[in-house]
Amino acid sequence: IENIKEFNSIKVETEHCTDTYRRIDILVRINDYWLIIENKYREAGDQENQLSDYYMYAKRKLGQANTDKIYIFYLTIDGKEPLDFTLKNEFKMELGNRLRCMSFSGDVCNYLQRCQKISKSFKMQIFIEELIDHIKGGTRMEEYKKEIIQWLSENEKRIRYAREIYDIYLPFLDYLKHSYVEKFRSELNIQVKQKLGEAWLVTQDENVF
Repeated sequence: IENIKEFNSIKVETEHCTDTYRRIDILVRINDYWLIIENKYREAGDQENQLSDYYMYAKRKLGQANTDKIYIFYLTIDGKEPLDFTLKNEFKMELGNRLRCMSFSGDVCNYLQRCQKISKSFKMQIFIEELIDHIKGGTRMEEYKKEIIQWLSENEKRIRYAREIYDIYLPFLDYLKHSYVEKFRSELNIQVKQKLGEAWLVTQDENVF
């Protein structure tokens, strides 16, 4: 942040609870500046007025005279801008360049690569490399999803087939779930009876699934 010349006091909080019971992913307070970081990794869904509420909360805490000391960092896979649904357009205009839209694939990975270069620990270099690969893997997966959605939407038959596959997929998941639970229960019963005797029996609570 260009305006911050000295770092006299720094406090970092995760899941900071606002006075309206919202939870800010990361809140960094440097002197009297507030840096609100909203993490949307893997395209986590926006909530209605989520960022608007964060901004209004910060304004109430800092006072109208210090509004220019509030920054919002909106962190997504590709650095997209938040929708008006979550941050009102009037607040976007008010924030101006204090609204920073950043990306995992670009900003975060570039920062991690710089950290990797200056790190003197080989283990840390390996860890950072694996973290970058993990982030980029998530980015590629999101790109594949978008390509598949685009491909499906181009043809009505494809949409119908996708729906039919989805309708089969849910019962299939249910079948797998119960099959694995039953297999585990049977094997556990064998172990229990061997260790504790025939009087013991493992049963399943029917309300669980």
